[in-house]
Amino acid sequence: MVKLKVFVKDGHRIEEYKGKYDPDDQIIEIKKKTGLFTREPERFQVNPNHIYHEIKRGKIKSFIYVNRRTRKSVPIGKENDPPNVDQRLRIELNNLTDTKFINTIKARKKIDKWNLIIYMFSGYGIIRFFEWMIFYIMQAR
Repeated sequence: MVKLKVFVKDGHRIEEYKGKYDPDDQIIEIKKKTGLFTREPERFQVNPNHIYHEIKRGKIKSFIYVNRRTRKSVPIGKENDPPNVDQRLRIELNNLTDTKFINTIKARKKIDKWNLIIYMFSGYGIIRFFEWMIFYIMQAR
């Protein structure tokens, strides 16, 4: 994973993010702020030729421009945005490449039988406690 500065173009707005670039899959991931304490990942397809390098004070800083509507990287100087948005590509980049999402689907399992028995007995105990309370209140009258 390589860290890059990502400039996301959304219509006429340009927002700056920090992103993680995976050179094997050619996908960059940013964390978009969706709430006060929540961040949602967004992924974009990257053409390696669109990554630019800048030398500042002896350090190499890399950055890239991506388009939020098409979910792809764009070269600097491209003015026209394609009007069509590929929703299938957007869903694939957001859900199907998320390893945590895939691992949670694979890790689903049934409730352990001993936990199920414990849950059943605790439910039975709560019902008996309420019956005892109702019986005690009726006897007190």
